[in-house]
Amino acid sequence: MSTEFKLVTSKRRKHIILRINRTGELEFCAPEGFSYTKAQDIIALNEKLITKLRIRHEERKKHLLAFHNEMQVYLYGKLVTVHYTYTAHAITENGIYVPGDDEETVRKGLAKVFKAEARKYLPARVEELAKQFGITYTKVKIGSSLRRWGCCNREGRILFSWRLMQIDKEVIDYIIIHELAHRLVFDHSGKFWKEVEKMKPDYEACERYLDEFPARKGAL
Repeated sequence: MSTEFKLVTSKRRKHIILRINRTGELEFCAPEGFSYTKAQDIIALNEKLITKLRIRHEERKKHLLAFHNEMQVYLYGKLVTVHYTYTAHAITENGIYVPGDDEETVRKGLAKVFKAEARKYLPARVEELAKQFGITYTKVKIGSSLRRWGCCNREGRILFSWRLMQIDKEVIDYIIIHELAHRLVFDHSGKFWKEVEKMKPDYEACERYLDEFPARKGAL
């Protein structure tokens, strides 16, 4: 019985490669014009190699399953499970889906997901709160800072870290209000905190939440 495989050819390929793809299918990668019959002959002579490739693929799958089943992160203040997928970056009601076969790659995928969510959520929420309190600003940008949740310059440009999407929405509102308040008072004087309190009376509780959040298991 012949071994099933997929012939993948490319103009740019110069050498033959046998591999197991992410769906578990054997691929015979060869230069353009390579015949299926010739590929069958080569595969027949390399059954031991193909068996080793399949074993390696199954071991890798087990490793990925163990890694991803254990990983949880915060999204809007709640722990959600990270699921492994081959191509998609997505947030669903079942959790977050990212590609990757090791922790570093998965974390990069998570950053991509959170940045996309931040770009979708934060500018719209800033606009809502700015209108509510009659405050102007010029632009909202998303960054990757580990040191601060957000900042605002004198020109009214507000920068938020995508990591903000990990925390509770009420606390996100506080961060937004904090930065908008700098449009009224550009320092952290008593006058500034009075402006914050007018817009967010429970701001001190939000500050306590932010102080302890980085120590939580699952915080990025």
